[in-house]
Amino acid sequence: MTGGLSYFRYENSRSENSISMQYGDNVSLNFGLGLEHKLIDRLYINIESNFNCQIEPVTTTIDYTPYIFSISTGIDYRF
Repeated sequence: MTGGLSYFRYENSRSENSISMQYGDNVSLNFGLGLEHKLIDRLYINIESNFNCQIEPVTTTIDYTPYIFSISTGIDYRF
């Protein structure tokens, strides 16, 4: 399990689309869960999910709270 607070600082942020970036920083909460399975002697496969909810979005022109949900997979070989 993972969890935490993220802080991103945007430098020289410019937007060329209709949503302008009004904040120079962003705060978000992160929660995740990972699973690992041994395939053979030193080879493992893993899958991880992550949920990221942005507390302070990059603009005030939107009236919802953006979030990101991701699923990642990978193979580990341990020496």
